[in-house]
Amino acid sequence: MASKVTSSIKLHEDEDYDCGTKNFLVFDICKENKNILSHLKGMVFRIDDDTSKDEYVCDGKSDYKELKGHTIYVRSPATCAGKDDKVCRKCYGERYYMNKDIHIGYNASLNLWRHITQKSLGAKHILNTSSSKITFDDTFKKFFRLTDGYILDVKKKIDLRDLKFLIPVNGIFDKDEMEEAFNEGFDHFVIEYKKEKYKIKENNDMFFYLSEPMYEIYLNKRKYASDKNKYIIITGKEIYDKEIDLLMFMKLINDEITKPLKKLRLLVEKGAVIEGTYQDIIEKFSTYLEQAGIHGNFSDISIIIKNLIKGDSPHSSPDWTKKNPEYSMTSINNAIKTSSSIVDTLTFEDLRRQLKYPSNYTKDGTSIYDHFFINTEDINMEPYIDELNKKVMEDDIK
Repeated sequence: MASKVTSSIKLHEDEDYDCGTKNFLVFDICKENKNILSHLKGMVFRIDDDTSKDEYVCDGKSDYKELKGHTIYVRSPATCAGKDDKVCRKCYGERYYMNKDIHIGYNASLNLWRHITQKSLGAKHILNTSSSKITFDDTFKKFFRLTDGYILDVKKKIDLRDLKFLIPVNGIFDKDEMEEAFNEGFDHFVIEYKKEKYKIKENNDMFFYLSEPMYEIYLNKRKYASDKNKYIIITGKEIYDKEIDLLMFMKLINDEITKPLKKLRLLVEKGAVIEGTYQDIIEKFSTYLEQAGIHGNFSDISIIIKNLIKGDSPHSSPDWTKKNPEYSMTSINNAIKTSSSIVDTLTFEDLRRQLKYPSNYTKDGTSIYDHFFINTEDINMEPYIDELNKKVMEDDIK
């Protein structure tokens, strides 16, 4: 899915072109965060916010002694002001010369997501856990008890019909995709009781899983929810009337590798709006990768994030030639749906809504998937087939 949202991002063909962005990733270099330099290797930075100052290429941790105590301003693909999603050499970094002939959006997505997939698949074979004990604060204990150590049950003194369960929205509409994604669980939910709301979260960040009857209620309501909804509300009366005994449960196997990867997917794939600045998201993205044993270069992460940053409208990017322009962060799902490419949008799970509200037909952007939708009757397809075969061979080699 990430490859769809990066499908339009390419390098600018002129290596001397400078987009003139006035927005950077900003880091105060000190002992506590010196490891950040390893994620910036090969990226262009200056030691002052003044655009007239000299620029340098980060050499990784070896730069720490010289940069300690300084604030550095790093050029990033996320805030490159190049038009048509073309990233200039300075914003991409020194890898420009090595990668100038490849599709950097596709490459960044492939580099990161294949490691994530491998880690997720490999973790399924790990049966041990370092956090098998489930603990909660007093808020949880006010409403629930754990039966058999992991099944959530409402306390007898609480009337179930007085409760409302606010379950986080996962941002996916298609039933098959939704089931696959939602079975990964969620890290919190909210209880409303007598007009007061309480956030329920396990102390070790373990995930909750809806029981099958609870999930059926959730699924039926999720189909008709707005993109702006952060939660789906399931009332205690609905649960009572359907005589649902098992509300949700927790898995005792809570592997330390899969947990950060689940957080990573929640960070960028779920919901309509992402909270935080673009730098917050890039740093969290990197942190979760590192916790799972994956090293992520900020340049590749910035490319993944780039099309999640929206300007005045869902279809526009901020004007990065202006300092600190207004912007909002959206999810990968939403970014695909609002892509300027009709092909990207038509491959999105929300096809039914797009056809009902045809915002697709005014789009004129491009995508690497366009070749598969071209009328081939009068077109020589050999160059496209050769290009596709080349990519398949490269993937097999990797």
